[in-house]
Amino acid sequence: KKAAPKKVAPMQVAPKQAAPRKALLQDVPAPFAVQKQLILTLGDSLTERGYWEGGWVSRLSQAFSRKADVMHRGYGGFNTRMIKEVLPDILAGMPSRNMRAFATVWLGANDAAVCDGPSALQHVPLPEYKANLAAIVRGLQRNGGFDSVVLLTPPPVHDGGRKAWQIEKTDEATAAN
Repeated sequence: KKAAPKKVAPMQVAPKQAAPRKALLQDVPAPFAVQKQLILTLGDSLTERGYWEGGWVSRLSQAFSRKADVMHRGYGGFNTRMIKEVLPDILAGMPSRNMRAFATVWLGANDAAVCDGPSALQHVPLPEYKANLAAIVRGLQRNGGFDSVVLLTPPPVHDGGRKAWQIEKTDEATAAN
């Protein structure tokens, strides 16, 4: 008659204990071990698309990796009038006011829409554009804690080139609207 197999006690493994945070960071240089600075990118679709592969915001984020966090706020179709209205909400959603690096503002492409064209609702007259832009910069400085605000100029208007791009991306009928 065969002997019954011996019962083996299950192996006991001690749970891993996390190393104290201090020990993990002792060899990390101070700028990387503390809160990083904040960069805000604010604008219209030119800013929104900046996080697309190879875009300017993604490159900015890579350049400041481990030094600053990039808070990306690009809103396709927005003009200075619209951004001025939502700026208090944007600033309210930001982390605490310390450690600001800089903000970028890239607006004006939609403001420059032809006032009697298909994008007439986006048009903002030049005097209002100037006033809105000044208010946005003041808001970023006074209420957002940004000492440095970098203004990016809108690209030149080229209706023929824009229409050709729209036709290439969609079709003739859609581009006409």
